[in-house]
Amino acid sequence: MADQSVNTQRIILIQTESMNTNMSHIFKFTKVQILISHQHLPNWESEIKHYASPCVRIHPHLTSVLLNSFDTVCVGTNAAVTLVLMGYSTKRLPNYEIILQAYAKMDTINQIILIWNNKNEPFLNPYYDIPITFITPEENSMNNRFNVSEHLHTDAVLIVDDDVLLNEALISLILYRWIENTDRLFGLDGRFVLPGNKYSGYGRRHRESPLVIGKTMLFHRKYLEQYMNDQALVEWNRPRFCEDISMNALIFNATKLKPIIVQMNDHCYRTNLPEVDGLSIAIPANKWIDKRSICVQWVSEYFNIKF
Repeated sequence: MADQSVNTQRIILIQTESMNTNMSHIFKFTKVQILISHQHLPNWESEIKHYASPCVRIHPHLTSVLLNSFDTVCVGTNAAVTLVLMGYSTKRLPNYEIILQAYAKMDTINQIILIWNNKNEPFLNPYYDIPITFITPEENSMNNRFNVSEHLHTDAVLIVDDDVLLNEALISLILYRWIENTDRLFGLDGRFVLPGNKYSGYGRRHRESPLVIGKTMLFHRKYLEQYMNDQALVEWNRPRFCEDISMNALIFNATKLKPIIVQMNDHCYRTNLPEVDGLSIAIPANKWIDKRSICVQWVSEYFNIKF
């Protein structure tokens, strides 16, 4: 049972018929508090394993006094993400007017790191009141989105392209999934690897996929340090656009597990913004596939893995 009034974001779990609880109903709220009355729920000990512990309060008897005496608890109170954005084209500055304002209001985001890879064109950020860590590297390299360890305050790192906007419910959902599997790579956009290590631009809707692209990726901060400490990997990626495939390979090599694809829904969604000057549209599709296939082939040999 859920109280869905405008100002109340509280889930009161009284009874369930199945262990397959639909989490999307919960994550349509920005913040929730889960109250479990175990006199009404005989299997409550098993049931609560579906929820991150900071979100659960167990009361032997739920009364109106108890229900009104607790503040709303943020999903994953002890967990939040660092959002890493990276841009180059000034034609995408209007996107930042949207995404910075939106992300800055989200409680799930602990901090925003913005890497501006174009030192020849100023970012001209009029939203100086938004707390962000702004980085302007000397070199324009896709590696820069992973070279942020010294700025991090969280274990969870969320890489997002600047042509999409994730709503907070979706970020919370990805974070919730990650809390259960902090060694795994999570994302929204799966991709195939065909025989011969050929990259395919077509995605999968399955829970696991051989690759997840950098449009939206969430993983543990430890992998950033491993990536940047691998000089051969950094040098290979410096002039190329293979950093997301390389991170896939690094995490797969460490875990022997494929990335997990989080499914979006009506409540947990991503909004597409203009992708002007995007690499994948600036380069002809067949040449883009060829370039990405070279990335897959190289990292497969380097890590001695098979996607």
